[in-house]
Amino acid sequence: ADLRNADLRNAYLQGADLRNADLRNAYLRNADLRNADLRNADLRNAYLQGADLPDGIYQVVGCGSVNRCTTYDAINDRVICGCWNDYNGNHLLAFEQRIEDIYGEAGEEPNAEFYAEYMAAVTFFKTVRKE
Repeated sequence: ADLRNADLRNAYLQGADLRNADLRNAYLRNADLRNADLRNADLRNAYLQGADLPDGIYQVVGCGSVNRCTTYDAINDRVICGCWNDYNGNHLLAFEQRIEDIYGEAGEEPNAEFYAEYMAAVTFFKTVRKE
């Protein structure tokens, strides 16, 4: 399904088959996605705040420079965080490297607070990652 930019706030999508769905930039605030099948779904830049997420998708709310949600799709090993896009799958290891490159001591914009917040999120995501 092509659901790019769709306004799906408060949508009841519990148990929906959304495999391979294009949900880029979809507005899914407060959507019910419990038990939805999101294998290979593209959630880049999707707004997921307040959504009931299926097992395997985790959020850390309020970290970083803009206090947004950082979402980890452990099913597809993808990080959704603001406008970050590495155009190579947005995998967790690439996100971790990006945080190091931006907020680490030798980064472009060193910031110990943002670095610690994001790295705590990365540690959590690694802990819950499905192998």
